[in-house]
Amino acid sequence: MSDEPLVLVVDDDEKVRAGLRKVLEANGFRVATAADGEAALLALHDLRPAVILLDVLMPGMDGFQVSRRLQEEDELRNIPIIFLTGLGSAEDRARAFAAGATDFVAKPFEVAELLDTIRRHIDSRRRWKSLKDSNDGGDWLQPTAFLAFKRHLEERVDIPPEAREVVQGLPASGFASLARILGMSSRELAQHAADFLDVPIRSGIDPQRVRPGLLPTAFCRANQVVPVEDANGAVAALVANPFDWQLLDEIRWNLWGKSEPRLEVAEPAVVQGFYEYGSGDAEAEAVAEVDDLGGDRTIDTDEVSPEGLGQEVMKLANELLRLAVADRASDIHLEPKGSDTMVRFRVDGDLQGVRQIPAIQGTRLISRFKALGGLDIAERRKPQDGALEATIDGRRFKLRLATAATPHGESLVIRVLEPGGRPPTLHELGMTEAQTDLLQGLARRSQGLMLVVGPTGSGKSTTIFSLLSGIDGTRRSIVSVEDPVEYRIPQANQQQVDEKAGATFEALLRSAVRQDPDVLLLGEIRDLFSAKAALDFSSSGHLCVTTIHSSNSTTAVFRLERLGIERGAMADAILAIVAQQLLRKLCDRCRTMRPIRDDEREILARFTDEVPAEVGDAAGCPRCRGTGTYGRVGVYEVLEVDPDLARMIRGGAAISEMRELVQERGNFLISHHALTKVRDGICSVDEVHRRILVEERARTPKPAGADAHGVGAREWDGTSGDTADRGAAREAARDRPVGRRASGAEPDDEETRGATILVVEDQAETRLLIQRYLENDGHEVVLAEDGTEALLALGSRAFDLVLSDINMPNLDGLKLLEVMGQKGVDVPVVFLTARTEGEVEVRGLELGAADYLKKPVEKQLLRLRVERVLERRR
Repeated sequence: MSDEPLVLVVDDDEKVRAGLRKVLEANGFRVATAADGEAALLALHDLRPAVILLDVLMPGMDGFQVSRRLQEEDELRNIPIIFLTGLGSAEDRARAFAAGATDFVAKPFEVAELLDTIRRHIDSRRRWKSLKDSNDGGDWLQPTAFLAFKRHLEERVDIPPEAREVVQGLPASGFASLARILGMSSRELAQHAADFLDVPIRSGIDPQRVRPGLLPTAFCRANQVVPVEDANGAVAALVANPFDWQLLDEIRWNLWGKSEPRLEVAEPAVVQGFYEYGSGDAEAEAVAEVDDLGGDRTIDTDEVSPEGLGQEVMKLANELLRLAVADRASDIHLEPKGSDTMVRFRVDGDLQGVRQIPAIQGTRLISRFKALGGLDIAERRKPQDGALEATIDGRRFKLRLATAATPHGESLVIRVLEPGGRPPTLHELGMTEAQTDLLQGLARRSQGLMLVVGPTGSGKSTTIFSLLSGIDGTRRSIVSVEDPVEYRIPQANQQQVDEKAGATFEALLRSAVRQDPDVLLLGEIRDLFSAKAALDFSSSGHLCVTTIHSSNSTTAVFRLERLGIERGAMADAILAIVAQQLLRKLCDRCRTMRPIRDDEREILARFTDEVPAEVGDAAGCPRCRGTGTYGRVGVYEVLEVDPDLARMIRGGAAISEMRELVQERGNFLISHHALTKVRDGICSVDEVHRRILVEERARTPKPAGADAHGVGAREWDGTSGDTADRGAAREAARDRPVGRRASGAEPDDEETRGATILVVEDQAETRLLIQRYLENDGHEVVLAEDGTEALLALGSRAFDLVLSDINMPNLDGLKLLEVMGQKGVDVPVVFLTARTEGEVEVRGLELGAADYLKKPVEKQLLRLRVERVLERRR
């Protein structure tokens, strides 16, 4: 028998077979060929080739099916299979590896690349066989590592006494069963193992990272191992059991030789799912994992191809849901971007790229979710909302779907909620003991309105869920009107808005009032009708809990007033206002305390006299994936509306005056709470400053400090300087004439002085041009480059008018106007913008913009618009 290695070429194209034969034989290989999958299987009964070159798209049995058949036979499964195909996407690679491929060469290919791949896999197979025969290994990971890991778990997990003996006697091969014994998920167990070994944990396997051919595919599949490329480009072994030292000893020399071994950890389902991708009864799996809320739905068969791509989409949909839960994602974004669809997860408030899939696959994936959520698959231009439920890793989740049309196609956002989870306590959410006691005491009141305020995604619903879960539902009737129901509250009668079924928000609210409730949960105050209903209900011997969008507790009064609610009605009804925000926590795995830097000291010194000597820092570790942050914590201010504050509300006091009152009486505000997170090393200075302090005030004198229990500490009120002086300056500005002198009027120093105008524009040329126009008309002009700088200026002096661009870094024009309203800064704003979208103008007018000017600015039009606004101000 010749020593030349035999290569079996399987391709339905005769010219391809002939060409490969010629090339291979010229380079020292023997060649056998087969025209289809059936012929290849027959040939393999007599042949034992060194390598199989296998086409994918063939009549009858395709390459994936042939490869799977080979994995079922002991004598054939270890032959390296190199796929030759024109398919080259990540999905195709995933299917190939799952089917048993050793490598993947996309057509058209270079001859030298193909020959190198063939020789590499032949050498790898010989080396592996030699190692197996010699049984030569090392002792780099001994059984003692698993013993140490079990001791590590005992220090971090509350192990029941009856399970301790079982855990102590468990061998390393039983690693996976620890999850069941300890009552944790396999993801949690894998995370503990990764933390102990200080190695990365993977919630998914990117086919582009796989290093095929380094180990036999059959061996990898049987032992749940995937050779991958790590972040530095080196070879790593991704394993489901990082303590199986006999297994790792077998692969050590083949992957690393005498170099330091590199490991990555994944839960068994991740590895198993990688090798099973595209196989099995995917439809059955999908039905078992994803259930439709609205009954049986029909999947649009036009959205899937007859080659089984529909099953791949079902598998991919389930995989993304499982990865999202494993990564603690609150939202899944499917965003078309030309030839690809971007998949991103929102984790701890930030979006993270997960993978890119071909556009056609993304379209089918979106259609899959739409069909399950009861949406119209054929409609891709209008926004749609829907919902479905899924069981993921034994836990029940609700998925809220929202579609939108984009220039590249339809996008989809999936909100991931666990409605039946254990309600966290208010203290677990981040409240201080004093805040928790106050809020729970108010919840025992028989009547009044409790408002929970904060921006979108700040955890308002979770706070209400925690608060109402502590109310005794056996003695008090709790009724809710929500859109949608996010959490299941024990013993509450929860109602969900369903516009299609006629269950509108207004209809459900009227119905809820007639159900004799003691406590009404109103999902959100969205308009004048819901605002009046909440106040009427709370003023008639009932307790109402609801939410509204606002940055802090006192500005919630302003938001209600803009909806049309009278101050007197608010003062009589509101019990308390809870304002909140979520901050990213420093990873407690890699967090350290270090001396505060000078720039950090300078930032905090503007807000407190009690600047800490040390602050928390985190360099990043496998647990937090190098980000330095893991999880989020709430910061709160709980403001009880007592008689003094009620009098100010009823009397029409400005927001700044009310905030000054609550600061003077020592209320623990959201800025104080954020500072305690810095002192305790829970959050970084940058996180607290960027998300809380910079919004809380733009310029401030140094106030006194505050303690962690919510006692003491005056805090700046969101304006600047002395409140009385500032108010007097504003009154003086209102009393004097502004703008240019009327024709024929006698000269007057006050009139010729013109108005004081703040110009907010990030483009220097436009900024200076407007300044010249206005100063030529006799106005005094102050310049700011963005919204943050504008807030500093507004906090230092009075202005008659603000001219602001919309698109700016740091703080855009719309946000600037919103913050001005929240702070009670009564200055008209005219927007300067090149944007033509109608919704932008509508949004600005809703926030109170006085006018719009389109760029490029025309001198005469600018003069007329400015004069008109100033005339109104007179």
